[in-house]
Amino acid sequence: MSARRAPRIRRVLVALDASPGSVAAAAAAARMAAALEAELAGLFVEDHDLLRLSQSKQARQVGFLTGAAERVGAEQMERQLRAQAARARHTLSRLAAREGVACTFRVTRGRVATEILAAAGRQDLVSVGRIGWSHGHRRRLGSTARALLERRRANTLLMDRAAVTAPLAARGLLAVLFDGSEAAADALRLAVQLARPAGGGVVVLATHEEAARQATLQLAKRAGLARVGRLDRPTGEALPAALEEHKPGLLILPIGGPGLAGTELLDLLAELRCPVLAVS
Repeated sequence: MSARRAPRIRRVLVALDASPGSVAAAAAAARMAAALEAELAGLFVEDHDLLRLSQSKQARQVGFLTGAAERVGAEQMERQLRAQAARARHTLSRLAAREGVACTFRVTRGRVATEILAAAGRQDLVSVGRIGWSHGHRRRLGSTARALLERRRANTLLMDRAAVTAPLAARGLLAVLFDGSEAAADALRLAVQLARPAGGGVVVLATHEEAARQATLQLAKRAGLARVGRLDRPTGEALPAALEEHKPGLLILPIGGPGLAGTELLDLLAELRCPVLAVS
């Protein structure tokens, strides 16, 4: 394992829209920016596909309260998007003020996933809602979350709608999956950094004996902050059970290493119930 120093996260980026999941992602992003002493950056994307659809004579909008389908035109859609952007800016400013962090806000137009990927840099942490729309009963990762994880453009914080009022490990435990990879070493450094101001501890879930030894060495000067344990079954099976046992406020998960990957990783991330910070 390399002894490189993990790059400092300088900006926490969050894409905002009108959904409750977006508010949860923004609240988590503000708390994370405060813990990392980073800038909070908001991005509102005027959805190109939605605007194009509004130009069709067949386009209809279903009222949230009435359930009635109404004709929506391009000008009306433009006004709605401007109003949503104004509310998003106000929400982000309020959250940034509450956490005492610097804040920027930008409006762009395009496809949501494409614009977020274009805005995300290697030294950024991107906060997004975890679950997208699905016609079945099984939870599925949203398209933006999948794109960020598959391309590994930035560290990605996956939040659920219910987490809008959650403390995000403000007083609780952090868990780190440790497989011995460089991404795992970065994940453990990040966990120690986040646990220090939060006052909580860190539980390290090592995937094999050598990984446990490496984690113990890395934590030599932080022995009182963290404890190292072993997963006794394949990661995809053992990790959910370990999280149920420890109930951490946040799981920090390395991706791109020798362990979980591909469809198995994406399916697992959709099913996990705690917030997840994927480190690449």
